[in-house]
Amino acid sequence: MNKIRVQFTKVGRVSYMSHLDLNRFMQRALRRSNLPIKYTEGFNPHAYLTFALPLSLGFESKVETMDFKLTEDISPEIVKDRLNAVLPDGLKVVSAAPPVHSNTDIIASEYTVRIKSKSLNSSELESKFDVFYSQDELIAEKFNKKKKQIFVDIKPVFEIMTKYEINDEFVLKIKAPSGNEKNYNPNLLVDMFIKHAEISDETVKIERNRIICSDNSDFL
Repeated sequence: MNKIRVQFTKVGRVSYMSHLDLNRFMQRALRRSNLPIKYTEGFNPHAYLTFALPLSLGFESKVETMDFKLTEDISPEIVKDRLNAVLPDGLKVVSAAPPVHSNTDIIASEYTVRIKSKSLNSSELESKFDVFYSQDELIAEKFNKKKKQIFVDIKPVFEIMTKYEINDEFVLKIKAPSGNEKNYNPNLLVDMFIKHAEISDETVKIERNRIICSDNSDFL
């Protein structure tokens, strides 16, 4: 039995596909691919699928991963080609290989956040963010694993790796804790900023660019 991990993109309209719908869609795609997939037994057999970090609705990503098992030896390149033949625009397998890391190795993710406003240009957005981020604390409302409401200072949680302006957009590169121990959604920071800046006509696009393991390597 061979376990394989595919890395795929989720961009464009499919970013609004929920994680549950993505799981169902991938089940159908695997059947159409005619790959030798390991299925459960019983009345309603389905593939054993594992996704490393479910993506928030509306987020795009170039580094999503999905694990499944094969019942025969088959080239990873064939796995990639057969899946891409049945996937729609926006979902594209970029690599296929045996897993290197465990999901428990994941500690962080990197995101690109693009903010655009009709009433403010990119320089004004950056200035407002500088004022916002100069506060000593950024207290956000969050729910813990037990669904209990808590309040957290997110300023030390998020690392602002870089920020710049391009094509009337204010762009942030953010690193945030991810994985089994801690998970912080970049929307926590973005929503606080938009509220603080009193922006009501914004367009926000968030893309996950990297999933990071405890040794600072990419999750593969």
